[in-house]
Amino acid sequence: MRALSVAWDLQDLFRRHSGDVNRYLQRRVSSKEAAADLTQDLFLRLLIKQPTGMVSDRKSYLLKAAGNLAINHNKRERLISFGDPSDLDQVADDTPSPERILLSRQELDIVASVLAEIPPIQREIFILSRLEGWTFDAIGKRLGMPLKTVYGQMARVLTRLQLRFDALNA
Repeated sequence: MRALSVAWDLQDLFRRHSGDVNRYLQRRVSSKEAAADLTQDLFLRLLIKQPTGMVSDRKSYLLKAAGNLAINHNKRERLISFGDPSDLDQVADDTPSPERILLSRQELDIVASVLAEIPPIQREIFILSRLEGWTFDAIGKRLGMPLKTVYGQMARVLTRLQLRFDALNA
């Protein structure tokens, strides 16, 4: 597909894609009215300042920009909907108790000691899964292991951790 660098025909763009943009936004914001406002806002921004550089797929560009507007809108809406500052007295304090802090430190010490004791392959699987958020399938592909082996290795680590946690709470 050839990239387009000519000035944007905003009337044509609006006529062809505003409905798609609006439907896209309706799925991402709280109301149809907000979606309509954001759709108008997007095209107004384009009117004020057209994108510079090459854009090969204008509809995709519009949907990406609309998604960014929806994210910003939802962030603002959460901040505004928090309420009256006098309501802060009713919010529970989520600061952990000294007991919770101590228990968390003990749990972290257990995880660190288990990670130091286990074979490197189990450590890598645990870190990729629990800390990096990788799927078992992706871990298996990276390490050249069958999925079943990755599951088995992870089960061994989790079992060892569980036994240590049970001993802590006993």
